[in-house]
Amino acid sequence: MVASSRDVLFKGADVTFRAMRTKKGQFPAMEWLEGLDEGSQGRFERAAQQVEVDIRDGRQSGRTEVVADSEHRLLEIRVTRKGAGRGPHLRMLGLREGNTIWVAAGFKKQTTGCGK
Repeated sequence: MVASSRDVLFKGADVTFRAMRTKKGQFPAMEWLEGLDEGSQGRFERAAQQVEVDIRDGRQSGRTEVVADSEHRLLEIRVTRKGAGRGPHLRMLGLREGNTIWVAAGFKKQTTGCGK
């Protein structure tokens, strides 16, 4: 994936979150994040900082989880921390490549579980 400075969602000391670009040159994850209120944008920054600590320290805080049966190890990134009460909960989907998290999209999860 090719990086540019305008796709950076978060840049920490060790980890960078970048928005994936579509074929039409759009950045859906960036557009989603910019559309959130200030408090939700702050939650994203805190989540990104926690993911950075997890990667650096080689531990798992529960902010990321590999999506079941994902061929390419798609990550669900919890912007709203686990156990934060009733929804909606903010989530992002992306891929990890070294110390870069490439974020494809963000969304509000309204329900618990996957449903069957």
